[in-house]
Amino acid sequence: MPDRGSPNLARRQRLGKELRRLRERTTGMTGDEATTRLGWASNSKLSRIELGQTGVKPADLEQILDLYGVSDEQREELTALAEESRRSGAAPPAGVRLPEQHVALLEAQRDAKSIWLWAPQVIPGLFQTEDYTRALLAAWVDEFALPPSNVDRLVQGRRLQEEVVLRRDPPPQVSVVLDESVLLREVGSAEVMRGQLNYLGKAARQAHIEIRVLPLPGSHLEAAGAFVYLKSPQIHQVPLQDIVFFDHLAGMEMVDNEGDVHQYSVIFNSLARNALSPHKSRSRIVAAANGEWRSQPTPPC
Repeated sequence: MPDRGSPNLARRQRLGKELRRLRERTTGMTGDEATTRLGWASNSKLSRIELGQTGVKPADLEQILDLYGVSDEQREELTALAEESRRSGAAPPAGVRLPEQHVALLEAQRDAKSIWLWAPQVIPGLFQTEDYTRALLAAWVDEFALPPSNVDRLVQGRRLQEEVVLRRDPPPQVSVVLDESVLLREVGSAEVMRGQLNYLGKAARQAHIEIRVLPLPGSHLEAAGAFVYLKSPQIHQVPLQDIVFFDHLAGMEMVDNEGDVHQYSVIFNSLARNALSPHKSRSRIVAAANGEWRSQPTPPC
């Protein structure tokens, strides 16, 4: 896919985390101490770099790596990562304006070696049909008086996400745990639900996609809401920590603290263990499509 002119936020944030790790664990310096040694006027510049809020200039990066005593091999890898962070990423096409964190999620999904999705309320965006997405967004248009054009842009954003993530070569391994209530919660109409569940059933047959349904009966360890867990690869031999994204009413948030990310991993694995097998889950999805959401005969006039 061609680049579309947006900074690669995900890699910039990863680079910042690695520079912070080197400062804290390799040198033991505080941000203020490093800033003084670098001869910079204020520690806000270093802080913004480490948080991924701004890119790092080549000269500044060289200065940081010299101060931290980074080896030639690691220096080469970090320099390559920095160069990629300044290039265009998986940005939306013209006319599709997505919040910065949504772009970061798109870029992080593009790089992830595997993706875990916990979906307790609705079908995950990666697997939504256009009709299902439009039906979901229709309520927001009505309740918050959003212009209908917003729906078109967000639908295009969903399609871009599918293209960037699921159709890349090679594709990531995707594991989904879907609460059974999602199969029974009407979005749009019976026809919309039937089409959506048939689409989901077909997706579940692909070798790189595993979908499990968490049955309603039983006691389960559940998260507060839906989340996306991204298992990270090494980029240029730089080990990258796994990260988590989750939606809330005001937007999207990224979690990259090692301890917090581990908790999400424990939760997802617990949910997967308690869910139906992929084969039984596929059967349950198909049964819902043909049962709960089967076509109803039109009543006589």
